[in-house]
Amino acid sequence: MTALTHQWNHRYTTPIRGQALKAARPGYHIALAIGEIQDTITAIKAANDETPHQWVARFPIPHNLQTISRNRPGTYISLSLGEIQSVVDGMTGISQGDKLPTSLFASYSEHRQVLGQSGYTPDEEIVEPAAYQWTHRYPKPSTGEVIHIARPGLNIAQVITEIQNRLSALPPSDDSSSAIEEMQTWLETNCTSFIDSTSGPLNPAEDGFLYYTLATWRTAAGIEDRPLNIDELQRGFGALKILPVIGRIEGIRTIFPSVTGAASIYGEKGTVYYPWYSNPLGAAGTYSIVMTSDGGNEDPLDYNGFACGREKRVGLYDLLAASFGFCRAPNSPNSGSLTFLDSFMKFANSYYVIDGPGGALTVTITEAKIDISQAGPGYWYLGFFPYIEVPFTQA
Repeated sequence: MTALTHQWNHRYTTPIRGQALKAARPGYHIALAIGEIQDTITAIKAANDETPHQWVARFPIPHNLQTISRNRPGTYISLSLGEIQSVVDGMTGISQGDKLPTSLFASYSEHRQVLGQSGYTPDEEIVEPAAYQWTHRYPKPSTGEVIHIARPGLNIAQVITEIQNRLSALPPSDDSSSAIEEMQTWLETNCTSFIDSTSGPLNPAEDGFLYYTLATWRTAAGIEDRPLNIDELQRGFGALKILPVIGRIEGIRTIFPSVTGAASIYGEKGTVYYPWYSNPLGAAGTYSIVMTSDGGNEDPLDYNGFACGREKRVGLYDLLAASFGFCRAPNSPNSGSLTFLDSFMKFANSYYVIDGPGGALTVTITEAKIDISQAGPGYWYLGFFPYIEVPFTQA
């Protein structure tokens, strides 16, 4: 399969025996063929992101009633064809019609990195064909000649045909098919690491995040179980945009500095802790924090304060990497809150009680804040669900 998909509309064929130039209005047909070749080369260079060539010699279409254009037509035909052959000599290949956009490579690299994988740099394979040896060239006419040599139409037709055939045979300049296959394999393997942004973020029981399956990811992206094209790859990456705070926030922050993880924590009484008991921030009040995946492993049921973090109550609980735990003060009523100052972080509108023989509990959740108040003594361990809408490059 050739890399050039252009279908030639204008070909200048060999004159029949006895004719010097082909048919009526030979100059008209020669001009169209040369012009189409030059325009096609310009389009190829644009697709390859190459510097466009500024054509010096163009052979104009003759005026009405002219058989061939202007004075010294042979000179202009020779110059035009020679310039075209020189430009084609410098062309190593043609970008495939489905050339991959840089934004797709960027999105692929970002999605890899947020899962702790290496970044991706496109490796376009440039195919260097052997130097082409032109069989046909059309020389300038000799002094005093209007058009060169006997049977000029034959020689012009041979040069034009060889140029068109050479362009059609140029190889692809990028190996986009292998990159597409690689990205499709990665998407189908790793889509299950992302939260379902269509039916989620929570599972039907609302006690954990809902992650994609291969089938639900395909449905969300509007793609089928078959080789994907560029548009489908873009939709595939576009569906993968939500990850949990726990286990991912540090990695995401290194790739996307705009995901700051900034938040504030408030405790009404006692001591305020973050990320868990092992790190007291100070007396009751409001503190600025940066969200992390860390948590302590202590279980002091006699503390008086407010804490927020990943719960690791040794021997009793080890929450899934999707949840945070609150622990309430056992000795008196208390209240507290966690507020996201980073607009990329959000709370799912749900929580569940893990443990807690405490007094009356009130929990209010918005996308940016969770408030807890407890009317009487006791403690509560809660599960709730912060996630990140990652600002991936639009593929």
